[in-house]
Amino acid sequence: MILYTILIVTQFVALIIRSGTFFAMCIYASINLHNRIFFCLMRAPISFFDNTPIGRITNRFTKDIGIIDEQLPLCAYDLNLASVFIFLFIEKQQLKFFCV
Repeated sequence: MILYTILIVTQFVALIIRSGTFFAMCIYASINLHNRIFFCLMRAPISFFDNTPIGRITNRFTKDIGIIDEQLPLCAYDLNLASVFIFLFIEKQQLKFFCV
């Protein structure tokens, strides 16, 4: 019984660490994208700002940041879960061959 308790607590701690690192990765990706877009926007020639309305620039900037903030975590988390299930499936198939 103590063994199962230790396994559950270990799994819970690993889940907390995994979620924390995943959250930090998403925050870092969002900050990095914002800085890169802003850097490129500040180095754009003046003719770009003369030809493009400021509202269009602002909408595009916020749309790209919004996609990263909203869609990237969901897609990356699903990809992470899918890779774990694929890994477990492959391991299960390999164990079948060794046990026969």
